[in-house]
Amino acid sequence: MGDSKQKGERTMAILQAKYRSLICVLLVVASISVIDGLNAAALARQGEIKIDTKDRVEFHSGTTSTDRSGKPTIIINAQVFKPAGDGPFPALVLFHDCYGLHVTHKKWAERLVEWGYVALLVDSLGSRGLEDCLLGLSAWDIANDAYGALNYLESLDFVDANRVGLIGWSRGGSGTLSAVSSDLQELFNIKRKFKVAIAYYPACPSWDFYTPVLVFFGDNDVLQSYFLSCKEVVKKKTPGGKSFEMKIYPGASHAFDYGLNVPDWLGKPITYDPVAEKDAIETVKRFLDKHF
Repeated sequence: MGDSKQKGERTMAILQAKYRSLICVLLVVASISVIDGLNAAALARQGEIKIDTKDRVEFHSGTTSTDRSGKPTIIINAQVFKPAGDGPFPALVLFHDCYGLHVTHKKWAERLVEWGYVALLVDSLGSRGLEDCLLGLSAWDIANDAYGALNYLESLDFVDANRVGLIGWSRGGSGTLSAVSSDLQELFNIKRKFKVAIAYYPACPSWDFYTPVLVFFGDNDVLQSYFLSCKEVVKKKTPGGKSFEMKIYPGASHAFDYGLNVPDWLGKPITYDPVAEKDAIETVKRFLDKHF
């Protein structure tokens, strides 16, 4: 018992040290975003969508329906997109960026259905009554939502619970990578695992991942701290560990796949790059075919 406790304490200390580095990256971005909040809010409203009420489903955030104090965990709203037939189908859980659900995310859900996957589109912001994530939605929150989503998907007869992956954009991508941390698995004794993790322009934590990871970035992304954090992971990748692929598009901006053209967002433009978007879609398809 004593050895187990000491091991848990050591793991917690390691996780806290690694998580602090991710928090520092996110806080820098948050402080910049607050300064330019009006511009960011205007950007966020372009292409904004809501969960379809008639197709809405609910689940508890986290691995259980109560927290350690016994209080119920937050209820998360989501929408299920399903291929025709009985299944069971593999599934992907989709997490939005700092400003909520966008038409891009819905298009991805529909695309995944065409590829034969169930897609669960999660509204982490709206479920918490938030308009943006600047001071109210952390990568940790999204990681908890991911395991709540996994619980929900495991309850569906038409889902193959052994083949569930994650895909997220920006803050949703950061949460996606947090969810597949080997440290989190060990610390909370989580037995179930996601099959893959795909992240568009996330902040990359410095820990190891228990599953194959695919990351996309444009090298003209205004969030250079995110970009550099992921390049560091590539440099420090443990030999023999799970694959970590990072694809960089020259000249591409943040949100290069959103269909937006915004002259100034946090000091740089947001520019739609259809070539990068198409290549990323094709790369995701190959990645899923390989690992599913």
